[in-house]
Amino acid sequence: ADKFALEAIYQGKFADKMRMAKAGDFGNHIWLMKPDGRGFYTLTTASHEYDKKNKSLDVDPQKTDRVRMAPTGNVSGQKWKMIPVGSDYFRLTTEFLGDGKSLEAVTFYQYYVEMVKTSDEDKGQLWTIIRTN
Repeated sequence: ADKFALEAIYQGKFADKMRMAKAGDFGNHIWLMKPDGRGFYTLTTASHEYDKKNKSLDVDPQKTDRVRMAPTGNVSGQKWKMIPVGSDYFRLTTEFLGDGKSLEAVTFYQYYVEMVKTSDEDKGQLWTIIRTN
């Protein structure tokens, strides 16, 4: 629900991993969407941008069900598409995996995020995007 946000773990042992965390006005909860001109976006956090870490949300090419922060590059795993699904919700897919796999906040394992088979029945794949500027 709206009480949680996609968070890039910014430092420590699990740096560059993803999770769902209680929403707050934190730099690693605020996502910058940089368009590529083809309907896809590169997503980085305000914290990564501020500290010039040059990392973006990426699908792990070795374990394609995993997402992580990785060095920003012109790679299809970092090209995200926001597909409107009604009621102010979006599905997030990548150019790399296509529309058949979506980003999901896993409901059976608290705070976990992964890429799964797209489903209209799975509410964990429905995201809200709130403009902050």
